[in-house]
Amino acid sequence: MLAEKISHKKDNLSRKIDSFSQDYFFDIQSVNPAAKLIDEQQIAKILTKLAVGSATVWWSILELKEMYLIHRSSKKG
Repeated sequence: MLAEKISHKKDNLSRKIDSFSQDYFFDIQSVNPAAKLIDEQQIAKILTKLAVGSATVWWSILELKEMYLIHRSSKKG
């Protein structure tokens, strides 16, 4: 009985995770090439991916610059 409940809970959780991942993904490959029109949701996903990617690159560049400046100043001192 307990094993069945645990199995049922695992299956239910697995279905919830699958449905969540189907609704919320941030990749351009998710756009259906056979679709004639792109809806607002797909455009929002693509723009979100671009914004997050750009912000990540920008932040990484700033961190690398700061690390380089700290390293350079520590070598002088």
